[in-house]
Amino acid sequence: MSSEPNNGLWKRKADTALRHCKTVKAFLDETLDVIPDSVLDSIPKETPSCCEHAFADLDSLLPSPYISRREELLYV
Repeated sequence: MSSEPNNGLWKRKADTALRHCKTVKAFLDETLDVIPDSVLDSIPKETPSCCEHAFADLDSLLPSPYISRREELLYV
C-alpha cells in the first residue's frame, strides 16, 4: 500500500486509531474511509521475491511433541 493514494493520510489515522481503538472493527471503521474504493477493490500485486519467505517456519521452532515414558515403551 506504500504507493497507493492516501497512503500517508491512512498511516496518520491508523497511528492515532491504534492508540485508542479497543477492537479491530473500531480500528477499521475509523481508518478505512480514507482508502479509495479503487484500492480496496484492486487485485493484490504479486509478492516481491525478497518477501516470499518473510515468515518463519514455526513448526521447526516448536519443541518436539511430548511423549510419556509409558508411550515410549509401547512404541519401542
